[in-house]
Amino acid sequence: MKKFFIGIVSFCISATLYAQNYTDALRYSESFPMGNARFTAMSGAFGALGGNISGVSVNPAGSAIFKQSTMELTPSFLHTKTQNYYLGSYNASFTSSLAIPNIGVALAYETSENDLMVSGITFTFAVNRQKYFNELANFNAFNTKHSLTDDFLRNANANNMGAAYGDLAWNTYLFDYDSVVDMFESDFRWYDGGYEYVLYGHQQDIGYKKSGTIKEYMFNLGVDFSEYVFLGTSLNVDAVKYSETFDIRESDINDINLLDSYTYSSNLDVNGSGINGKIGIIVKPHEFFRLGFAAHSPTMYALKEEYTASIKADYDIAIDGTNTSLKRTYDSYFDYSIRKPGKIVGSLGFVYKNIAMVGLDYESVNYMYSQISANSENFAHENNEIREQLSRVNNIKAGAEVRYAAFSFRGGFALYENPYTNIDFENRFYKQDFSAGIGISNNNFYCDFSWVKSKQFSQKSLYHDFRGNPVTAKSHKYSDNIFVTFGLKF
Repeated sequence: MKKFFIGIVSFCISATLYAQNYTDALRYSESFPMGNARFTAMSGAFGALGGNISGVSVNPAGSAIFKQSTMELTPSFLHTKTQNYYLGSYNASFTSSLAIPNIGVALAYETSENDLMVSGITFTFAVNRQKYFNELANFNAFNTKHSLTDDFLRNANANNMGAAYGDLAWNTYLFDYDSVVDMFESDFRWYDGGYEYVLYGHQQDIGYKKSGTIKEYMFNLGVDFSEYVFLGTSLNVDAVKYSETFDIRESDINDINLLDSYTYSSNLDVNGSGINGKIGIIVKPHEFFRLGFAAHSPTMYALKEEYTASIKADYDIAIDGTNTSLKRTYDSYFDYSIRKPGKIVGSLGFVYKNIAMVGLDYESVNYMYSQISANSENFAHENNEIREQLSRVNNIKAGAEVRYAAFSFRGGFALYENPYTNIDFENRFYKQDFSAGIGISNNNFYCDFSWVKSKQFSQKSLYHDFRGNPVTAKSHKYSDNIFVTFGLKF
């Protein structure tokens, strides 16, 4: 570095080691339901059609349409390709995984009609995957504009370093204090004779990976009123498991600074659960036509978080008088809650005998009503940010099925609207699913196959430059998901 100053400096250390924000709220509030192969082949448009175990997660009244008890299991294979764009460079990443997004049983009981006109009752238990965190992104570029150390300097000059961020950089000598100008400096930005000098020209290698699921454990009751009105309600327990790693390495490949290279790494592991309720109705005013409506209550997730951050820095000289390599690590644990907003679903269904059906679902969710809270922290600023950065979305799903003898042929699409207020993507719908499938069944057994092709846009904020402007990268995620369902009727 240009100057070395080792001394006692007073800092204002932020209490929260990993700062929750609107991206955390959206992460646990969004849902892209996946379930059995028939459900996914028709893009989940079962709000008015019913008679599908995974579809009961959309509209609880769908269970009342079952005439036979059913048990099923669905394994799936997911392959994801991510196209990443950063500072004019392009990089592609790939990841694959196996999962079981659906397992369930529906127990249907026919009753003799009574004064209440109840002709059937169905109890359903199922585990359906509401969201799957699966992404690997890499960004590589030769950077002549800014450095992660700029973010350390900006925070240090504002007396807001943070124990899991700026402190690590200070203790690994990524920046020092210049007492002459009363400012902090680094190998990329320093002062001499009262003048500021800036020198960039380093290789950046950035890695981002996330994994995990949100699974819904559903306990449902559906009641059939003379095959004209179907009512249902569900009590649901959501289980959250999320893991995220972020690494950024900056290397002085042209040997222009004393700093040879350093790597900043962070790892986040979150586990928790939440409870919500759902109610729904399906009305059949005509043999060929159905109307559906469902309301999902908000969910309050209780989350436990483990966060680890580290910096390893290598220098051309013994930077502290003894070592050319330094490493510092920080661990933290934090408990907090996130409120997932409720959802309303309106649906239309068209059914022609046992030959064909078409479903159309409309979903409305207002992510402005997401909220972060904790006993030990005040999240007023973060909740205001949620209201500024997130908005209401209107999602559309459509699916169709045609049957011929024992075979069924299916297709569908789903469009998820952009939830961000201040981020524009190439399309109003920032996530798009297109699906197809085939099935075979008889009175006792069915086997379904489906393929879902998804495209999702995202923008990642990597860090901030010296003036506080966000440094961002863009990704296009393409996913191919294959589902196979094995089911028994009894």
